[in-house]
Amino acid sequence: MDTRDIAKLACRILALYFIITVLTSLPWTLSNLIGIVRENVDLMFFFVTLASLLTNLAVGVLLWWQTERVASWLVPTSREVNLGALSLPVLQRLAFSVVGIVFTSTGLAGLAQYGALGFSATNSNAFGVGPVRSGVELVIGLWLLFRAGRLVNLLGWLEQNRIPQNDAQNNPEKEV
Repeated sequence: MDTRDIAKLACRILALYFIITVLTSLPWTLSNLIGIVRENVDLMFFFVTLASLLTNLAVGVLLWWQTERVASWLVPTSREVNLGALSLPVLQRLAFSVVGIVFTSTGLAGLAQYGALGFSATNSNAFGVGPVRSGVELVIGLWLLFRAGRLVNLLGWLEQNRIPQNDAQNNPEKEV
């Protein structure tokens, strides 16, 4: 097994997560549509939910179909690894990148949802805190996705330069 195989596995797991999330939301979404049609309520709420679901579905399907490409991008130079000897920085970079994909997708889905709400002049939530939250999720996700190595380097630097605790804190049984 090499590092790219691990990246492919992570992408496939993440793709399944997005697809299953959409599939489990479909009954609720369809029941809302039936309720909206019966009660003659504005269809905008259905389209808002649908925009979010379709964004997550698109990310899941793209991750599944493009696993090789995404894995090659996450891990540009693949090398054989002994899983017992796999370095922590490599695993951290991969994990942070995968978390970045999650935040990027949820941020995009939120922005799609609030974008659809923006077309409804009667809804003021489209211009409130929700889009800001989704935008922050998107920025954090993109940063983790494209700069995971910097976070790993920062964590390594903090680990190497942490202030040593005094001996009493390290060995409480020595206290008298």
